[in-house]
Order: sequence, then structure tokens, then C-alpha cells
Amino acid sequence: MEVPELLEVPLPGALVLPLLVEPEVVPVVLLSGALGAIGGLAYIVPPVQTWNFEVGVAGAGFLALAVMIFGQWKPFNICAAAMFFAVFKSLANIADSTFLAQLHWSSNIYNMMPFIASMIILAFTSKNSMAPKAEGIPYDKGSR
Repeated sequence: MEVPELLEVPLPGALVLPLLVEPEVVPVVLLSGALGAIGGLAYIVPPVQTWNFEVGVAGAGFLALAVMIFGQWKPFNICAAAMFFAVFKSLANIADSTFLAQLHWSSNIYNMMPFIASMIILAFTSKNSMAPKAEGIPYDKGSR
């Protein structure tokens, strides 16, 4: 088996030495940044003519945290969890044009559904979720 040649990529910062990175990692990191930028455009580019930014991202940070915990920090689980919460989030937009309109519920109830679902799911799954070992530990050069 042939070992790929490593690239020396200098990182900014006084405490960081040049890091050896496999050549395949660079395009993957750039792709992940591009996908993150596309996701951020959903909140910057308004889908309607008038943009009311008083509510900001409307709790999306809480849902993102819930997706990470529910997905147990594994990419495919995170993708499935994000799709699960997206279904509940989209119900608020289409509830008036589906069979749910017969329930005559307020649109606020549909807007709360992703948060209610996240609380219920986190109550059952957060006990088994294990964060990465270095999560929340500040970088200290002397400890490495």
C-alpha cells in the first residue's frame, strides 16, 4: 500500500507549527465550508419581498445543537436528525394547505413543533450521547 505524500500547510497563530495534511483533506474542507456558506444563505437571502430581521434566526441555533446531540456527532446521524427536524420546521409553512388545516390550530403551534420534538427526543437520547473528548477543553500548548 502506497502512503500518500503529505502537504505542509502553515496555520496562522503564534503557538501553532506547520501542520502536515493529506492532499485529499484540503478539497473536502473547502467543500464543507462551501456547504456551510450555502446553508447560511438561507438566513441572509429573504424568501419574501419584505424582510423582518427582528426574530433573527428564530431558534435555529438551539435546533442545531439538538441535531448535534441527537446525531451523536456522527455525520450520517446528523444528516438524518436534520431531515427529521426539517420536516417539523416545514410543517409550519405548509400546515394551512394540508389536512392539518382541519385541526384549526394556530400557526404558533406549528412553529413550536420543531422545538417540542427536539425536547422530547433529547429527553430520551441525550443520556446515550457522547461528545468528543476534547469538547470544551481550551487549547494549552503545554498539555500536548
